[in-house]
Amino acid sequence: MKILFITKKFYTNADSSSYTPNIARQLFKRKHEVNIMAAEWEKGEKNESVQFLDTPSFPMGLFIRQLTFTLSAKVGLVQDKFDIIQTNELVHGQDIYRAGNGCFREWIDLYSGYISSLEKFFLGKTPYAIFMKMMEKMTFNKDSYKKIVAISKLGKEEIIKHYKVPAKDIKVIYNGVDLKRFKPASDQLKEEVRREFSLDKNDFVLLFVGSDWERQGLKFLLDVFARLEKNNLKLLVVGTGKQKKYKKLIPQDKIDKVIFTGMIKEPEKVYKCADVFVLPALYEPFGNAHLEAMSSGLPVITTSRSGAAEIIKHTVNGFVVEKPEDIDS
Repeated sequence: MKILFITKKFYTNADSSSYTPNIARQLFKRKHEVNIMAAEWEKGEKNESVQFLDTPSFPMGLFIRQLTFTLSAKVGLVQDKFDIIQTNELVHGQDIYRAGNGCFREWIDLYSGYISSLEKFFLGKTPYAIFMKMMEKMTFNKDSYKKIVAISKLGKEEIIKHYKVPAKDIKVIYNGVDLKRFKPASDQLKEEVRREFSLDKNDFVLLFVGSDWERQGLKFLLDVFARLEKNNLKLLVVGTGKQKKYKKLIPQDKIDKVIFTGMIKEPEKVYKCADVFVLPALYEPFGNAHLEAMSSGLPVITTSRSGAAEIIKHTVNGFVVEKPEDIDS
């Protein structure tokens, strides 16, 4: 079959955007012709196994970036004929829409409970928010898809709640994980990897991995970290975000105990040097990092607002807290 995937980012080592490279490789092995339409590529990812169609978007704010990507993708869709078109973005003309980013309206509703009245007034009225809500409504219209893939039961329920999509049109398919790449480390390897991150072998290391720090609840984790008195406690924050903003939330006597790594090329390493994975999400459709942590042998602490909570057995392989702002829990 001739298959097209439409995604804004094509990165092997990023949480939400690693899905497409992984499935593209597997489909290529099964002798399908795989085409990728994307705006951003990881260096070295372009190769002979898949066909790449550049889809420009202009980095001039969220609205312009989203609008230009959507228009570019629409133009690209009419240039060739495909047996199956799957989009990971709110773009029309697809057979399958994979709701990997969850439901925008649900995120707006949840987030409005954490901001001031003035911020709440403008929240859904920005050009970006208006455009996203319009595109989401169009995408979930019966004439716009043949099938919808939700990455958790939570995500499926949100789509039905906001857009009255028939349950039979939505298939829940959980994310997968590479069990060979993400696996428990020996004590010796754990010690070696810790040295790379300036961690002592006796440190008790909490790990946060994410690229949308506000939505994934880094603030709540830092609130917790500020209260903990354990002397050898360290926090490893992996991913990109506004470091200056979040560093202000860390007490001065603990600033050297929080390590911001930025994006790293070998994410499996950070799981090998940690003791517990924590992602106190305000809203998270699933989050591959949960699976990567569990596959690496780490217990996971997350919230009921993460789709990944559905695969965690509370007190067995992790803990599920109801709300991220419940610091005591």
